[in-house]
Amino acid sequence: MQARASIDQLKVGVYIHLDLGWMDHPFGFSSFKIKSVEQIGTLRQLGLTSVRIDPDKSDAAIDPIRPQAPAAIHLAATATPSPPAHPEPPSLSPALQAKHERQKKLAEKREAIARVERRYQKTAEGLRRLQNSLQKSPAQSMVEVAALAHSLSSDLLAQPEIALFAMHSQSPNQEPHAHALNVALLSLVIAREMQIAGDEGALLVQGAFYHDLGLREVPSRILMKTEALSSSERAAREEHVESGVRFARDLQLPLPVIEIIAHHHVLMDGSGYPAGMQPASLSSLARIVALVNQYDNLCNNAILARSLTPHEALSLLFKQQRQKFDEKALQILIRCLGVYPPGTLVQLSNDTVCVVSSVNTARPLRPTVVAYDAKTPREAPMVVDLLEEKDINIRAALRRSQVPANVLDYLTGRGRVTYFYERAEA
Repeated sequence: MQARASIDQLKVGVYIHLDLGWMDHPFGFSSFKIKSVEQIGTLRQLGLTSVRIDPDKSDAAIDPIRPQAPAAIHLAATATPSPPAHPEPPSLSPALQAKHERQKKLAEKREAIARVERRYQKTAEGLRRLQNSLQKSPAQSMVEVAALAHSLSSDLLAQPEIALFAMHSQSPNQEPHAHALNVALLSLVIAREMQIAGDEGALLVQGAFYHDLGLREVPSRILMKTEALSSSERAAREEHVESGVRFARDLQLPLPVIEIIAHHHVLMDGSGYPAGMQPASLSSLARIVALVNQYDNLCNNAILARSLTPHEALSLLFKQQRQKFDEKALQILIRCLGVYPPGTLVQLSNDTVCVVSSVNTARPLRPTVVAYDAKTPREAPMVVDLLEEKDINIRAALRRSQVPANVLDYLTGRGRVTYFYERAEA
């Protein structure tokens, strides 16, 4: 249970909560355990006379301030205030200087997020336009899709290290181009670890772009249905594979791309569709797309309430479905996305609720997170790199149902999670 303590009572090991906005103090978080006497001196410089403490999280015990009687409170309120015992010096303390440096880094991280979002939007819009023009101008669209696939694959696969970013779309629906781009990007993440490059990488991206080509032949009432499909409706939906292959052959797409379209629902345990396909005959590219397609479908269900967080989706794939997918590809996906993939809701060791914003695929256990802070505008949120905050860890991954609605809206909006990348800092 929380209480209050005066600044003079504080000691190393006491867990405190500051009733200040994150930008109004020099510490990494507004809730933390005091690590040094210098931190207590900084609290004095802020003009604070008392703070909230949490005895249950403290390593040191102190006697909290007893609540004043109403009369005493009245006298304290009407008395002439005395000058602060510890006036703030005119020069900035080292802690405040560090805070200013942290604010500069925060601005840089926000700009990195905005830069990635702009690149994602440009790529996604280009793919949406090409998908929409495929029937009207198939030859031209096919050439441009191939060029886009080559550009994306050659750039990503050439990076020594990449950081994956999660962005939460404000669109209530999972549009086909957003799903296709997610599948393409995460397939490339696996491919670079498998040392797939060059033309093969570009063909993988084309296959990911086109893998659901046949869904345009499925009636929208089936695609948009929220209840369980009947056997006839399920059969009609499964026919999108055959329709996609037929369309791809008409376009004279490369054989590896057609194989991805034909086999992206064939599973390694012999299940999936079309039936009768031998898993051993599946190409490595088709195996990658089959895995990533399932992962993205788990994260971005047509009904938002049924969507899993990325952490839940990876856990389900590993614990319940790993026999259905290529073992090496699944291991790589888990290793690169980490225990807490981008888009995962988490609670930190200081109780702050966050969403994982990005991971460096080479160091996925210390991601960058966007933190919920009621005093910080959603348009300019608090971004924390856990590589720099050595004393803070992720305590647990959270389900959407465990997060209050206002916090969920602040962190994720009401859209679907989408991915894009940037070269990681060395």
